[in-house]
This record gives sequence, structure tokens and C-alpha cells, in this order.
Amino acid sequence: MRRGAEHLGGIDVLYNNASATAFAPIDEMTVDAWRFVITNELDIAFHVTRAAWPYLKAGGGAILTTCSISGMIGVGRFPQTAHAAAKGALISMTRQLAAEGAPFNIRSVALSPGFVDSPATEERVTSEARDYMLGLQMLQRAGTPRDVAYLALYLASDEAAWVTGANFVIDGGWTAWAG
Repeated sequence: MRRGAEHLGGIDVLYNNASATAFAPIDEMTVDAWRFVITNELDIAFHVTRAAWPYLKAGGGAILTTCSISGMIGVGRFPQTAHAAAKGALISMTRQLAAEGAPFNIRSVALSPGFVDSPATEERVTSEARDYMLGLQMLQRAGTPRDVAYLALYLASDEAAWVTGANFVIDGGWTAWAG
């Protein structure tokens, strides 16, 4: 990170977007699976943010972290205790980083998507689970990586200079209605 920051003149935007998960009901989840999820969804964001922090402190900037609506709500037909715990922790970490970063003009913002079609979801989500999740959304389509990218682009820009500590939900209306 040091060489990249020096070559590019610092770091002004950090986008934490790491994820690798395992889904299982709590009584079937192994400790190894739990640790895998926490390592790949929470610990990676901590380590990268910690490494970037001195550069952000030097010049201000924005930290964007991909979280999930799973960090805010439970989904009974889709067992994901470890994923939900990691994403909920990232939402809380985002708020704490906003508080610690404010004196240095560091903004920290969470993006919490609902169901997004991606290679990862294509690989891990059955068509039955996909149909179930789409049925929970007001907008009857899956999100796309582009949908999330446009929100991230705004949040990373100077136009969002007064936005920090917030969790932006981008879920096709999933969390806004009871279906």
C-alpha cells in the first residue's frame, strides 16, 4: 500500500469490497466456516482500513464499505448467521470510523445492497433462493453491480462531502415493505 500511495500521491478513497461467505443454519455451521466468513468479510476490511488510515489522515478522504441488508435484518429462509454478523459489524465499524475520522476530514460510509446478480451470487444462490429474495423487493429485479457502483461513485465524490457515518441501503425496496 505504501508504494502505491507514494506513487499516486496518497489515498483519498478506500473501497472495502471484500467478501467470501459460507451459508448454514447456526446448528450446522462449523467453527471453521464461521472463522472463514469473519476473516473474509470483517477482518480484511479492518486490516486494509488500518493500513490506509495514515494516508487518509494526512489528506482526508472517504472510506466506502460494502455491507449488506443482512447486517440489518434477518432472512429466515436463507440461513446466514456468520454473514449477518460480519456485515452488521461492518456497519458499526463504518460509524465508528466516521467518528474517529471526522477531525481529519475522513468520511466513512456503508453501502448495504440487497440481492445483486454477480458471479458470486450466481455460484452460491440457488434459483429457488433467488426467486424468494426477488419476491421480497418492491422492484422486481435483482440489483446489478452497476447499480451499486453508481451509488459508490457519488459517495466517493466531492458532491458527498457532507455525508459520513451513514448506511445507504440499495435493495430494490426490500427493507422498506413487508411484501
